[in-house]
Amino acid sequence: MREVSGEVEVVWHGAQAIPALSALGAHCHATGDLVRAVLPERSLEAALGALRQSQARLTSVTPVQATLEDYFLARIGEEQPSEVKP
Repeated sequence: MREVSGEVEVVWHGAQAIPALSALGAHCHATGDLVRAVLPERSLEAALGALRQSQARLTSVTPVQATLEDYFLARIGEEQPSEVKP
């Protein structure tokens, strides 16, 4: 079930980089100086450049994987409805 969604999660220290990553389409959530953002994978290189420019300290970059719920709903959608006979 390790389907990747085309998004990445980036975690870093340095809230000053939030505006630059938000401009790239990232959804940012900050707790103090620690920031977690989810953004399209195609924006990753630009995001890393923005983090370097703002002198943020990168903690992790992780591909976002489909949830169990997403997997289940996709599987249900693949099944053909069977005919019900009285």
